[in-house]
Amino acid sequence: MDVRMWRVRWGTAIGVFCLLSAAVWGKLSLAVRFPDIVMENVATGSVINLRQMKGVPYVVINQSDQPVEVLVEPLVPIPGPAQAKEDYEPVPNPEWLRIVPNRFKLGPGDLASAEVILSVPKDPALVGRHFQVNIHAATEGTGSLAIAVNHYVRFSVEGPGPAALKKEKDRQKLGTLDLDMTPPRSDLKKSPWVKPSTSKN
Repeated sequence: MDVRMWRVRWGTAIGVFCLLSAAVWGKLSLAVRFPDIVMENVATGSVINLRQMKGVPYVVINQSDQPVEVLVEPLVPIPGPAQAKEDYEPVPNPEWLRIVPNRFKLGPGDLASAEVILSVPKDPALVGRHFQVNIHAATEGTGSLAIAVNHYVRFSVEGPGPAALKKEKDRQKLGTLDLDMTPPRSDLKKSPWVKPSTSKN
C-alpha cells in the first residue's frame, strides 16, 4: 500500500504537537494533542492506524479541577467553522474513521490515549477524490459549560492531493507557453526617419 503523508500541520510554530484547549472560568478545561493530518495515495480497501503508521496517538487531557467524561466522535464537516477545507468534500460516512476507545472518564490532570483508524471502502468511484472527516472531542454531563475540541483528517484516494495537483497543472501550463525571445528585426532602410545616402564613390 502506497500511502504518503505529505503534510502534518502542527499547531505551534516550533513543530510540536498542537495543544488546543478551551476553558470556562478556569474551572473546566479540555485539551487534545493530535495533529491535523493530510494524506495522499490512500488506497481503496485500506485500513490505516495512524498511531502505527506515524506514531501519532490521539491524547485527551483533563485540565480541569474536577472529573470529566469525554466523548470523541468522527463527524461529517458541515458549513461553519468546522466545514471541509477548500478542494475537499465531506466524507460520505463518518464511520470511515474510528477512535478506539472513544469515551473517557478522567480525573483532574488525567490523560488518556486512543487509536485513530481510517478505513476506506473498496470502491473505484472514490479514486481521485479528496475527503475530510472531523474528530470532535467534547465533555459530557457538564450542562451549558460543555466544551469541545476539533481536529481534522484529510486524505486523497489513490492520487495526489489538491495542492500537488494544482502545482502540476501550473507546471503544465507554463510548459505549453510558446515564448519567442528573438528581438524584432528593424529595417532601417525603410524608416521614414533615415535619409537615403547620396554619396558617390
